[in-house]
Amino acid sequence: MKKPNILIFMTEHQRFDTVLPDHPCITPVAEKLAKEGLRFDHHYTPMAHCSPSRASFFTGLYPSEHGVYNNVLGGQAFQHGLNPGIKLWNEDLIDNGYRCALAGKWHVSAEEWPRDRGWKELDDNMEERLSQNISATGQRDVWNRVINLPYSANGLNNPGTITCEGYQNHQLYQTDDNSHSCQRDCITVEAASKQLEIYLEQEDPWCLFVGTAGAHTPYKVPQKYIDLYPLEDVELPKNYYDDLKDKPNYYRKLRSCTFDQLSEQEVRDAMRHYWAMCTFCDEKFGELLQQLDASEQANDTIVIYTGDHGDYAGDHGFFHKGVPSFDSGYHVPMIMRWPAGIQNPGRIVTDFTDHTDFAKTFTVAANINSNTNYSGQSLIQFCQEKDDNEKRKEVYFQCNGTENYFTARGIKTADFKYVYNGYDYDELYDLNNDPDELINLQAQPEFQIVKKELMQKIWEFAYEHKDSLGTSSYIMFQTAPVGPISAFKGEGN
Repeated sequence: MKKPNILIFMTEHQRFDTVLPDHPCITPVAEKLAKEGLRFDHHYTPMAHCSPSRASFFTGLYPSEHGVYNNVLGGQAFQHGLNPGIKLWNEDLIDNGYRCALAGKWHVSAEEWPRDRGWKELDDNMEERLSQNISATGQRDVWNRVINLPYSANGLNNPGTITCEGYQNHQLYQTDDNSHSCQRDCITVEAASKQLEIYLEQEDPWCLFVGTAGAHTPYKVPQKYIDLYPLEDVELPKNYYDDLKDKPNYYRKLRSCTFDQLSEQEVRDAMRHYWAMCTFCDEKFGELLQQLDASEQANDTIVIYTGDHGDYAGDHGFFHKGVPSFDSGYHVPMIMRWPAGIQNPGRIVTDFTDHTDFAKTFTVAANINSNTNYSGQSLIQFCQEKDDNEKRKEVYFQCNGTENYFTARGIKTADFKYVYNGYDYDELYDLNNDPDELINLQAQPEFQIVKKELMQKIWEFAYEHKDSLGTSSYIMFQTAPVGPISAFKGEGN
């Protein structure tokens, strides 16, 4: 049996709803791909931050297993690379005759380059290398860089500027025909295209990973993409006016310090700039897809379109991603096309899936018996139209903070979403009646049993996936609605 080729296009900060036909965001290439393959409507990342999400994608493991909880290029990271002995799925592919190349963003480790794991690096990843060099020079040099950043106590008059005293001004969005992010992605896609041309003339199976910088903040895009989205047509999210009074205090503190500076018009303007960046990325993806489809190898190539994590993009008054556990940070696009392997294309998969599933998906598709015990499931099961698929009943989230430390673990079922926030109030949402996560039910007496049941599932998941959460007997830690012993021996035993 011929081993399929694999083309992966991973964007930054792209939330799931931007690829839906009825969403204002214009992504015709992704929508066409869904008609030709499968769209996974409930696909999630284990953490809404770049490094842990990408590490889960490349390892098939959760953060508690691969060891990457934070931005590996930051000085506050628990560790700057993967746990010892962790293997990436592309290493299994290489061992079985695949040629693997990577263009664009890596962000899995500050201790290893992609080439250290067998990838052929196609562009210079200058932003990555600069950041890694800064991380390696020690905290004094990092401080020297910080204190020399441009700063204006009074801020700027440019729309979309956020000013916090003593911090560098943050330009959330801008119309920029010379956008550095877009230019960088053009270079990345051009490098990927040249390598794809080589692969399409060879017989060996190949895997090409393309990681864009967009749609990461700041949302800086050329005018022609902004023109696609008239400002007067942009509506604020339904949950924009959430006062956050029933949410963790940190949520209110964060928004009041930063995003509350934006007027409603600026929020709408930022949203359309974000959508414009997604449209730009979709267009770049289309260039590679057109090149593949003009070849004879398209039929035997698995094409994946996904994102590392989402972006709040105005939801609850936030932008970016990180500690707030709202769905728009965790729910990401996932579309797979494989003409030779998918029956009845155009279907929508409604089962829960997550980023740990890719490792097993690729090794199963390539008929590789890997000796790695991946945590995810194979998505190949959904290629055949049948009802006996291995179904997940829930997905889990693992957050140990970003640049500031927090502890949060979450679970999402078909009916509820529960987030244990070790640092503040927990969150419980009734997804059937409150899909926008506006009403936190965690303090309501009638939902305490639901909270305990979901917390017990989190403890079970923590045990299964080597999460140290719950192993401490320190009294200052005991803030969950029910402790880990109850998950295994029953409450009160």
